[in-house]
Amino acid sequence: NGAPYSSSSEAASSSGQPKKRRAGRPRRSDGWDDTDYNSSGDELDDDDFDSEFPPIANEDQRNNYKQEFDRDHLEYKDLQAELDAINKDLSNLDRELDELQEGSPQYLDALDEYNKIRNVKKAKRHRCKYLKHKLNHIKKMVSDYDRRA
Repeated sequence: NGAPYSSSSEAASSSGQPKKRRAGRPRRSDGWDDTDYNSSGDELDDDDFDSEFPPIANEDQRNNYKQEFDRDHLEYKDLQAELDAINKDLSNLDRELDELQEGSPQYLDALDEYNKIRNVKKAKRHRCKYLKHKLNHIKKMVSDYDRRA
């Protein structure tokens, strides 16, 4: 299995034995999953925020948009930090699962914890994408207003 781009779903462990792909948790050789919570949020419709945040008409409205942006931006940054910690926890649990005997009570407990954390991650990632899209929209509205003023 020495090919750098092997199509096999198994990777060799440190002991030289192939590791089995476990149900319930995707495997990547680089330790990261395919999640990109820094994505652009393009999967969200651009019209989603048009009614809530129409073009800015005056300085008071601009200040309100800016306050909301600042509040949401703090939440967004906090979520990113939480996601980083979650990714670290998942990586640690992944290593722990590799050490445990598949099907053992300890393995099943660790797998349950792994899946719970993945579900939390999914919800936080979804919120992060929503906020990023909202922040981009508000930023565009403020920028458009500033160019007109």
